[in-house]
Amino acid sequence: MIELLENVYDTLLVTRESHGYKVSFGHISEIIDVQHAKKSKLAVNDLVAYTIFIRGFSQLLSQYLETHRTIWADITKIRDSVSIRHKDFIKLRMHILETLATISFVQARMNQMGSILHARDRITPPEVQTLLHTLGFSRYETLEATLEYTKDLWQMTADFVNDTMSLLESVQQENSQRELRILQLATVAGVIVGFFGMNIAFPWNEEWNELSRSSYVVVGLVIVGIGLFATFVRIMILNRRFVINRGGSFDKK
Repeated sequence: MIELLENVYDTLLVTRESHGYKVSFGHISEIIDVQHAKKSKLAVNDLVAYTIFIRGFSQLLSQYLETHRTIWADITKIRDSVSIRHKDFIKLRMHILETLATISFVQARMNQMGSILHARDRITPPEVQTLLHTLGFSRYETLEATLEYTKDLWQMTADFVNDTMSLLESVQQENSQRELRILQLATVAGVIVGFFGMNIAFPWNEEWNELSRSSYVVVGLVIVGIGLFATFVRIMILNRRFVINRGGSFDKK
């Protein structure tokens, strides 16, 4: 058995034996010895099928558990960032949307796994389940409990990611409104200064013919000034940083 496991780059963990069946468990594989198997309701092909199902089911749950930990750590890193620039919000939002899509897929897949597990449980005779457990395989009840635990973790993850999305959207909305107010104020101030605070002429004034060229220059300078000011404000806003706290609030820096 050890040699066979070594051929697939595995190591022996434990060996279980019952009714003449001998199962050697490795880290990534199982070897079933049926040379001395007694006559029972569990055919060799069925034993192999159950082995593949239980192993695959357990591995998939382990994979989902590891993915949950990765997503949780990733979102926690965003929430605990020292600072996040406003211009990075779109990138973060797309990343979170992709994460939510992954969560939806995994949750749907786990619901399907629950249905498959219940179907397997109904069609597997109790004595066969007992033999499988004696040989060291997980009971269906254990798999179901692990599945429910994993589903609860993924629901917590979904709530955590959705809360983070709401937090980022509130920050982005607040920043957009602030930017709009500043630009409106700059435009109004520029118009007032340009047309009433400077000595320029209007077409209905008598001095229009003499001052028309300089008036156009002044208006042009005002427009350019407003544009430069708006660009400066936008750069300041886009590079403004926010601290994302655990409690779901934010502080401007």
